[in-house]
Amino acid sequence: MDSATHNIPITFEDFRRAQRLYRTHRPVARLQMVVNISLAFICACGMLVLGVFYCQHGDRGTAFGWWCASSAIAIYGCIRWPLLMRRLYRQAFPKAHTGVILELRWTDDQLIYTAPGLSESRYHWKVIHDVAEDENTVLLMLSKTNFIIVPRKAMPDEAMRDLIARSTAKESEK
Repeated sequence: MDSATHNIPITFEDFRRAQRLYRTHRPVARLQMVVNISLAFICACGMLVLGVFYCQHGDRGTAFGWWCASSAIAIYGCIRWPLLMRRLYRQAFPKAHTGVILELRWTDDQLIYTAPGLSESRYHWKVIHDVAEDENTVLLMLSKTNFIIVPRKAMPDEAMRDLIARSTAKESEK
């Protein structure tokens, strides 16, 4: 049984929501983000303390250097994740293909994910090993780091329930 073709425009906001959902669904990814931000903050604080130490002991030139270094690391720590999200989005959806609306359809045997005129991917249901969802987004997990983004606004609730049910069916049923 074929389903209808569902057009899925993926905006940057959908992409950000999917990345956030992925980090909440995968504790290791969340831990990695927290550790990276914490290390940048600890390094910046350490350099700032060294700058204050050198300033109090009369070496203002060295203190200024430590302050500049700590400021640079703090700024880098603050802007790293937003810049990373934009870079990942540009890699996934290059400017030449920004207006592409992806198509999603499924049969009893497989899920078909298409970028019209560019590519078509077919996945058997057993490849989808997990589903992560929130109020805006559903992620069909193909592996620990690869997933398909399906915004809830892209299809009716009945079709979304059918997609999730097929994706989460037990291995014996697939």
